[in-house]
Amino acid sequence: MAAHVNSHLDSSDVSESDANHHNFGVEIQQMQDLVAQLPPGHPDLSRYQHRLGQAFSQIYRASGNLNVDYLEAAIQHKHEAVKQAPDGHPDKAQYFQSLALSLSDRYQRLDDVEDLQSSLQANEEAVASIPEGHPQRPNYLQSLAVTMRDHYLRLGDDEDLEASLALNQEAVDLTPMGHTSRASHLQALAVSFTDRYQRFGGLDDLNAAVQHDQEAVDLTPPSHPDRADRLHSLAISLRDRYHELGNLDDLENALKYKQEVVERTPRGHPDRAGCLQSLGVAFGDRYRHTGDLPDLEAALQYKEEAVDITPANHPGRVRYLCSLAVSFTDRYQRLGELTDLAAALKNNQEAVLLTPAQHTERAARLQGLANSFGDRFQRLGDLEDLHAELKNSEEAVALTPDGHPQRADRVQTLALAFRDRYQRLWDPKDLDAAVHRCQEAVDLTAAGHPKRAAYLHSLAVVLGDKYQRFEKLADLEAALANDREAVNLISRGEDHPKRAKYLQNLAVSFGDRYERLEDLGDLDSALQLKQDAVDLTPQEHPSRAGYLQSLAVSFAARYQRLNDPSDLQAACTHYDESFQLPSLTPESAWKAALDWASFAEKFQPEDCIKAFSSAFRLLPEILWVGHTIPVRQDAIRRLEISRATSTATKACTNLSNLTVAVEVLEQGLATTFQQMLQLKTSTVGLEPDQAEKFQQLSMALYTGQLDSDDAMRLVNERNELLKDIRRQPGFAYFLLPKPYKVLRRAAQGGPVVILTSHQDSCDGLIIRNTTSEPVHVPLHVALAQLEAQHVCLAELLRDYNARTRGESASSSRFGKRERFTIRKTSAESFADILTWLWIHIVGPVYEALKSTDSAGSNYLRGVKQEIDKIATVVSGIDIECLEGGQATVDAVETQLKECSWLHLACHGMQNLASPTQSRLLLYEGSLDLGSILQMPLSNAEVVFLAACQTAMGDSELVNESFHLGGGFIAAGFRGAIGTLWSMNDKDGPFVAEKFYARLFGDGRRPLASDAAGFASGCETIEATRSAA
Repeated sequence: MAAHVNSHLDSSDVSESDANHHNFGVEIQQMQDLVAQLPPGHPDLSRYQHRLGQAFSQIYRASGNLNVDYLEAAIQHKHEAVKQAPDGHPDKAQYFQSLALSLSDRYQRLDDVEDLQSSLQANEEAVASIPEGHPQRPNYLQSLAVTMRDHYLRLGDDEDLEASLALNQEAVDLTPMGHTSRASHLQALAVSFTDRYQRFGGLDDLNAAVQHDQEAVDLTPPSHPDRADRLHSLAISLRDRYHELGNLDDLENALKYKQEVVERTPRGHPDRAGCLQSLGVAFGDRYRHTGDLPDLEAALQYKEEAVDITPANHPGRVRYLCSLAVSFTDRYQRLGELTDLAAALKNNQEAVLLTPAQHTERAARLQGLANSFGDRFQRLGDLEDLHAELKNSEEAVALTPDGHPQRADRVQTLALAFRDRYQRLWDPKDLDAAVHRCQEAVDLTAAGHPKRAAYLHSLAVVLGDKYQRFEKLADLEAALANDREAVNLISRGEDHPKRAKYLQNLAVSFGDRYERLEDLGDLDSALQLKQDAVDLTPQEHPSRAGYLQSLAVSFAARYQRLNDPSDLQAACTHYDESFQLPSLTPESAWKAALDWASFAEKFQPEDCIKAFSSAFRLLPEILWVGHTIPVRQDAIRRLEISRATSTATKACTNLSNLTVAVEVLEQGLATTFQQMLQLKTSTVGLEPDQAEKFQQLSMALYTGQLDSDDAMRLVNERNELLKDIRRQPGFAYFLLPKPYKVLRRAAQGGPVVILTSHQDSCDGLIIRNTTSEPVHVPLHVALAQLEAQHVCLAELLRDYNARTRGESASSSRFGKRERFTIRKTSAESFADILTWLWIHIVGPVYEALKSTDSAGSNYLRGVKQEIDKIATVVSGIDIECLEGGQATVDAVETQLKECSWLHLACHGMQNLASPTQSRLLLYEGSLDLGSILQMPLSNAEVVFLAACQTAMGDSELVNESFHLGGGFIAAGFRGAIGTLWSMNDKDGPFVAEKFYARLFGDGRRPLASDAAGFASGCETIEATRSAA
């Protein structure tokens, strides 16, 4: 608004108006020649210095406020004009005012607070130089008021705010009705009332702003050059009143006036970009009120045009970038497209980069950037984004002094960043910091302030978190009190855009108290408020899904209390409806879907499968392929995806929907490796250009080592490409979750047996062939029994250091390798385990299959003898052997990229804390899984890993095949054979010989699928041990 008032004052200056009609260059040269001829002290020298300064000011504005050299020249000559004019000179006040305007321009351009102080001083001198009763005094008062306002906005001193208002009020009081300047003074006074309203709240100031703006417009004829400026000021005041009262008429009028302003501002006009941006803001406001997508698209269109027509070095460009980021965020929150989230983040990042460290607006831009990082963290869950959100928020607060009108807003943003980190890391210190900062924001805000309700709402949210953590009733009561006050503050505007949000949070607090005190009145209150929130929220609004899920929770609670079938039906209906809508927080939706499934399993089993299906559809967003592998693993642990997969499978099995059980298992098991395999999917049949682009994008993502910005860009490109690919005939399900009719093709070479475990019971699922439905095999064993057998086996292996190949319990890690001999008692223990497995698991499956197929174990050891036996068996085949010192990391990497069949006889080490750091121990170095995953293995077929721990996974990632064997498959091998524990020295060579003899025995080159012959070698080992 300051820019508009300054513009008006400048345009009222006669000399500058005259300069519009001259050739600037000629006029300046003539005046410079004239000034050079005048001796010091000449009575006309000050006048010509001032005219020369005015000419440079006009050229500066004609340059779009870009060429600072012109502005420097203007200030220099205006200083000389003031200096040359003696006290009492009739034009000295004018020279002071003109100098103040140019100093203000330089402050706006370079953000040097000394220029602001000098401008204020010059304006004060101008007022002091003009006598009481002078007809121009109101103009000088207004000019001083404008600079005083800038001083207030920079330093946050309330005395400056009051002084600015008083000066503008005096200017209006001194200007009679009908005077040509009255409209200008009324507009400036309206700005001051708006400032005070935004600082302290209070409808009287807001209504005064609207009244004075309206009067200024009414006094301005339609053809007046300042009418657009005054319409814009009125539109801003009406928009403020809309945000206070929620009256849509105010917003519609603001939008109408801003459209007229744009129509009155021709293309090429220096103010057009600002008018377009302001119109975009109004469309954004109406979108947030009605949810109409065309309004959001209009907001984006006008804001993008404002950015496009603004030169890169224009001081206003940064403001337009920030505003554009807001609309991209709105569209992201509506449609959930990561491209919009990326665009919002990019614009905010650019705005921060373009803002100097000491710029007065840097804090605001850091706050916007923090919000974008917070949005991306909420969507993708990357801790790096959370750290960036907190860092930028803290810097924004640090740059905002006490008393600054925006401090409360930035403190609240910081509070919500602390809350985000608390919800992820569960550190109570972050929760305390969130509560403290939210309370600070409330304390900094006057009772009638328009944002007080928002700060009370945030305080209630974090107090609710604190109650959930520590279960202190006082925290819950405090949350309720703050929620109530927030709702009451906006109750006078029934259509307030945030009313649904505040009602929802108040309802959650009532629901929490119901769970604590079991007062049915609290539950009824929660239900009514949640229903109101849903009713106030348009069908396609991004918050509607969450509100419906919350409403379903309350209906479910009342059903369990009163057993009313209508509550049961309402709960399931609202859950179902919520999952037909997009969700911006996949993790929250995942938890809600599991809650629905748990409720439905008990009370409405027919909805249980639908609920689980809704949950597992979210996995690609939760385990976003653009994340590093450790981030995805963290999500698997944190959200207990393995446990959920087991629960979902069990529920589907209980409901006899076995095909969905298999589909859920496929979606929930080994998800990270499935994603990596998808990145190496064959592109046969695609258009050559599409195939090449898909491979490039996939390989770039395959490493899993990209930063968040690059990963988001690549994933967005890949997603757009996938949409195009799926439009082609035959590719409709390209890289989408496979239905059972596709999954059962895995039984082409024989039956597939799936074993599942759950706390209630364990089951087997058998896919007999490529056309059959799954067969259910109940396994009469409890999960606790499985865990006991697992512990027993682990103890036996640990007793004999069986996790490290070739070492017995008494051998040194680096000492001579000794034969691994099992004592009689240990052999009996192993036999007991195998017997137990046969009785409870293998036997029932065997009976169901009605075949003699049996599974064995695959162990490997040996070294020289092992290699010799393999060479003998596969004679006639090209073999490259790396032994001892030849087996360096570089040499092995080279062979990996060229070979098709690979046999590794070496030590291996599993890293449970960081599976991608699991490694093969080679000569003078090691090869880790992370490096293997980045290799282009175009010829890879089968790898035999005769190394310890190569197929041992992580008990916390039980459904993720995250071990070296699985890693080679993810890297491109079609088959991999690994070990779970160490082998007897004789077993390695023996198994390898039998394995390769079976594969290469018929003289033909085997396929990867022929590796099933490995079972033959295992059976022979068992027979040999039994005979011994």
